Amino acid sequence: MTLLRVDNLSIRIGTAPVLSDVSLQLDPGETLGLVGESGSGKSMTALALMGLLPAGAMASGRAAFEGRTCWRCASASCAASAARGSG
Repeated sequence: MTLLRVDNLSIRIGTAPVLSDVSLQLDPGETLGLVGESGSGKSMTALALMGLLPAGAMASGRAAFEGRTCWRCASASCAASAARGSG
């Protein structure tokens, strides 16, 4: 069973794209590292998965943990609601 799966994560702030169609899969026992230059979207990826994007950021895509959908939406507020368990 897949531990964490992210499909087509895209983030924008206003009209500026920050990430475009990022997908990843992490299976039990695996280690995943996000590597990239400053400003490449590593922190925004983590913040989106936790539902903690800053005001004005919009995310789209889908994330599942242990097969359960954590969030699937087209807005940061949707992701934040799902992370809090109210969405």
